[in-house]
Amino acid sequence: MNGVPVVGICDTPFKGTHELVKRASDVVLSLLILTLISPLLLAIAVGCEDAVRGLGPPWPLHRAEMDLFVAAGLFEDHFETLDARRRDTFPKYRALYRRPAN
Repeated sequence: MNGVPVVGICDTPFKGTHELVKRASDVVLSLLILTLISPLLLAIAVGCEDAVRGLGPPWPLHRAEMDLFVAAGLFEDHFETLDARRRDTFPKYRALYRRPAN
């Protein structure tokens, strides 16, 4: 391989027709397994989607960072501060921005 020494770990015992039969059986078996576990994978995906929906961005934004949306040309339709009584947590905001109509 372009002057790089290569050491063969294991040479396959399948040659010719046996190699094709092995490849076909691998493909069929993998498709069968995927078909059997696809309902489980779908249920996990739906469950994860429901758990994440509505949480907003995965990082906290400071008020100054949220003001950058307005500076970038978006209009702030709605803004409210949540959990204003609690001082031990990061302040939480709910905001709705929209693009200007062109």
